[in-house]
Parts: sequence; structure tokens; C-alpha cells
Amino acid sequence: MDHLTQALKLIQAGRLDEARIYLEELLRDDQQNTDLLCDLGLCYVTLGQLDEGIELLHRCIQLAPNHFQAYAALGLG
Repeated sequence: MDHLTQALKLIQAGRLDEARIYLEELLRDDQQNTDLLCDLGLCYVTLGQLDEGIELLHRCIQLAPNHFQAYAALGLG
């Protein structure tokens, strides 16, 4: 199973801290991937690491101004 599939399964299972590890690794290889930025940002926000999460979500919006999921995730923070 690839890391993205594993991360998404962990997110669905509510195991965000474990998913975060996979997403961080994936983002290192693809720093412009807005879906990874959003997913990782949401993990951070949900885990209470607001500064890190908000920073990633803002980067996502800078790259994709119409990324509605990033705007929704910012509303959680």
C-alpha cells in the first residue's frame, strides 16, 4: 500500500498523528501538492497544532486560491 493510501486510511480511522507522519514524508517529495498541504494542515489543526496547520493551509491557498477544503479547514482553527 502506498503512503498516500495509508495516510488517507489513517485519517478516516481518526489516527491523525500517524497519518501526519506519512503526509509529512509525502510533502517533502512534493512541496507544491495542494491536497497534501491541506490534508496535513487539517491534521495539525485537529491535533491542536494551530500555528503549523494554519501555515500549511495558507500555503495551500496561495498555490490554489479556490481550494475550498483549505478555507473550510481554516475555519476549524
